[in-house]
Amino acid sequence: MKKIYIGKTALKTQRNGCKHQKRSSLHDHKDDLRKRLSYTTHKLEMVETEFDSTRQYLETELRRAQEELEKFTEKLRRIQSSYAALQRINQDLEDKMHRTVRD
Repeated sequence: MKKIYIGKTALKTQRNGCKHQKRSSLHDHKDDLRKRLSYTTHKLEMVETEFDSTRQYLETELRRAQEELEKFTEKLRRIQSSYAALQRINQDLEDKMHRTVRD
């Protein structure tokens, strides 16, 4: 495309028009970027809120699981203790039976 210049005034007007068009285009681009940034910020805030909520839920579930594990561990310890006591009692009874049979 060939440009035709008609005096200095026409050239200035054309340059100013081009500058205005560039400014308008830059302004539109700037507005678009602001909107995108705002949208992205909003999305990040939503993700952060969801993350915090999920983290709190998981921490609560972890505490429950730990409490349940402690209960089962205590039950297992008591069962093992009872089993060991029963083994001692059985061994004592077997020893008494063997002594009784020998006598």
